[in-house]
Amino acid sequence: MARSRFASMLNPSVNRRRLAPRAKCSLFFVPFDLLLPFVALRLPAQSLSGKFTGTVFDPSAAPVPNATVIMTNHKTSIVEMTTSDAQGNFKLRGFTCWRV
Repeated sequence: MARSRFASMLNPSVNRRRLAPRAKCSLFFVPFDLLLPFVALRLPAQSLSGKFTGTVFDPSAAPVPNATVIMTNHKTSIVEMTTSDAQGNFKLRGFTCWRV
């Protein structure tokens, strides 16, 4: 095995030039081309609809009706407030001014 490797190193017909610029470019961009579809995906947690929903529970895991829910954006000083319904559910809307 060592003899065949040594022979291949001495073989003048083997191309030992560096990669062509076109090959280098394609090696650089192929991973980005493969990852591009994943960037375009929008996960459910990344919804830009401006809605925030949830349920308020007390320590015994019972829903809390008429609870006040306040959400503050510290970057823009926007404050949104709502109250929960009879099952403890709440919805906040109008977060279009929020920036990530």
